[in-house]
Amino acid sequence: MALRLPPRAESLTLIPNDTPCGYLPLGFLPFAEYQLGNGDYFGLYWPIGRESDPPIVAETFHDEGVLVPAYSSLQRFLALAGDEGDDHPEPPDHHADPLSPLACYQQARACLQEQRVEPATALLRQAVTVLPEYTAALALLATQCLRQGDEDEACRFAARALISPPSFGADATVTRMAAWFSQLDRGPQDLIMEPIWRERAQLASIPSGGHKDGGAYHLLRDLIQEYLLEGETVTALTLIQTYGEYMNAETVSFQQRHGYRFAAHWQWQRDISARLPQGPRYPD
Repeated sequence: MALRLPPRAESLTLIPNDTPCGYLPLGFLPFAEYQLGNGDYFGLYWPIGRESDPPIVAETFHDEGVLVPAYSSLQRFLALAGDEGDDHPEPPDHHADPLSPLACYQQARACLQEQRVEPATALLRQAVTVLPEYTAALALLATQCLRQGDEDEACRFAARALISPPSFGADATVTRMAAWFSQLDRGPQDLIMEPIWRERAQLASIPSGGHKDGGAYHLLRDLIQEYLLEGETVTALTLIQTYGEYMNAETVSFQQRHGYRFAAHWQWQRDISARLPQGPRYPD
């Protein structure tokens, strides 16, 4: 069983995502309609581990290496964008698509500007329920849990933000939560046996080619293998995506020093996705 297409997907010109492309993650199936013509696409995206569930609709911003999770479903996208496929639709607000991860995130930020912490937290929880690997929302949610005095929940969401890919958020909030998480001396009981918790001190900053030894890259590879051995395929695949996105931003010489080839990494990711109960993360 591969990615399950939602109703009305047959009305779109789907573009099989079978070759490595640095800004198109595995599990993202672009379509030709509604694009601006600048190399960015709308497409169907299945959260990791939910390959037989209805996908969200996201949009690529290839210059920034970003995937914007704008619509909660294809049905909502088509209802708001229209059936012609010619005009480029703008992202919906929370009123137009209350389950949109992006709309929930943006509405939460608006609430925080008004010091309305509880509704902001509820909106962020909704965003990461629809898209569990929504990095920016996870990091902001961790900060609000900490603000409300719930350090255990803040730990859990910070750990998830560290694992999740930069294409779904790599802002200052993510950086701050990584630094905070790395310095903790206690955590919730359900987290302290996790590899990401054990190695937290080495994850104070994102992987960077500025380090001769690659910074956290060696550690991320080790964590991927550990999660695979433990049967935590969803977490491992999320880290594989994260590792690939960071490494794709490095120089060719840095990649060569670390034995990284994107095509091989992509194929490994595809192969591992076949272990998912609802996978693999590519169409038939």
